[in-house]
Amino acid sequence: MKHFEMNKIRSLLLIGVVVLMSSCAEDVVEPASLESLDEQTAAKATKGTFNVWFSRPNGKYWYSNFVSDFGNVSGYSNGERDRHYISSNAVRITIPKNKYGEASGVWAKVRVQDASRYNLEYKVKFSSGFDWDKGGKLPGLVGGKGYTGCRGSQAKNNGDGWSARVMWHKWTSENGGKPYIVSYLYYKNMPNSCGHEPGGKKTINSNTWYTVRYEVKLNTGSNNNGKLKIVVGGQTIYNNNNFRYATKWSPVNNIHWDIFRGGGDSSWASSKTGYIYIDNVRVQKNP
Repeated sequence: MKHFEMNKIRSLLLIGVVVLMSSCAEDVVEPASLESLDEQTAAKATKGTFNVWFSRPNGKYWYSNFVSDFGNVSGYSNGERDRHYISSNAVRITIPKNKYGEASGVWAKVRVQDASRYNLEYKVKFSSGFDWDKGGKLPGLVGGKGYTGCRGSQAKNNGDGWSARVMWHKWTSENGGKPYIVSYLYYKNMPNSCGHEPGGKKTINSNTWYTVRYEVKLNTGSNNNGKLKIVVGGQTIYNNNNFRYATKWSPVNNIHWDIFRGGGDSSWASSKTGYIYIDNVRVQKNP
């Protein structure tokens, strides 16, 4: 009897050890992707009017943080997430050296409620000693099929999409060799295929905050009666009250969270890592 009881005790102890080891193993196993867990738990609400102040502790700007602040976000990869960092109540985007396009920053979309009138405003700052190189994109509004990426011929021929963003540039032959911000547009009447830069420039410096503001009012039908105004650092760089965005209904439907170098080839890359800060984002859907 004693032998049987000892065997029983040993069996129970062995089972306990196995259970304990299993539970310990489960404790240390992490999800295959923390980002995928973020994506599963983030509630995507499509917003109209809202403000984002980035009032968070310093650290990574997770997908769930982005969704909480902006709503229905798409195209935010793990790499793009890792290039976002909350720093002193602003979001800092790392612009890696020797990269261009999406790999040099972020290229995401924020879905907003469809409307014919929107205002978008944010503050932007380039880090001290930022290497301007040839230039790059900053956030803006798009509508309909949201043409970008040298699809100007589709914007012209189809008349069912447009985009209004700004770029920074630095050319030795322009603006006295000083960096500047210029409008960068795709629309029905555009004269070229790879983004129209219609003229006005705002000279900028590193380590200085500038407010970028877009005021969009779509044209009706095929009429040239739309309005587009872009203001940078208090200076109006584009103002057109006879603007034709499209000839088919193409409501404002996305903010393009575009912050990257390029351009579509390696000539737009820089040999130095830089940082771009964004803060105080204001989105206003107008009746």
